[in-house]
Amino acid sequence: MRVDALSTDDHMATDRSDASVSESVVSQGDVRASAHEQPVSLVGAILEGYACRGVFAGFRQVKRQAQKVEFAVQWHFRQILSIRLDAAKSTLTLLNLIPQASAAPNVRAELGTFLRHCASSARPVHRRIDPEKLHVACYLRNDSLSLCVTVLDGDYEYATRRLVHLVNEIFLDFLRDAQYVEYMVAHMDMNPETGGSL
Repeated sequence: MRVDALSTDDHMATDRSDASVSESVVSQGDVRASAHEQPVSLVGAILEGYACRGVFAGFRQVKRQAQKVEFAVQWHFRQILSIRLDAAKSTLTLLNLIPQASAAPNVRAELGTFLRHCASSARPVHRRIDPEKLHVACYLRNDSLSLCVTVLDGDYEYATRRLVHLVNEIFLDFLRDAQYVEYMVAHMDMNPETGGSL
């Protein structure tokens, strides 16, 4: 696995659309899981593929055990986020997605509503989280909101890709709501004029 140093260089991509994280960002032949594919290796390969295509500005593995691994990624607004896989619990967790959450009005309840909508049958299939494959929830700890995906059917490729798409939607749609502009400027260094990083 290639290890990229994480930095705060200006090449961080903050304004990517859903197209930038299409299902083809990693060669399917490189990461398609066989029946015996280990989740730790599979998830790492998929995330590294996104990093190679520029979805993440930085990526590296920071911890690894038999059934657990943690990756650091530099993503929207130059944030360095941790993605933790616990294969024994069948979970993928993105830690501290929304720091200092108390500064964002009603963000926990509103994000919960947004996540339920993402799994709704009213959504187009290609953008929907399949509730038979994944359960997605947010939780608050130490004033930070984290995102936890529980894999219900062992399909870690689907889970990893949906997590990347979902986080993009949170930053490019949910957090761009007018009620969060002040929070984004104060705590994510969002440029209020362009919507990108300062």
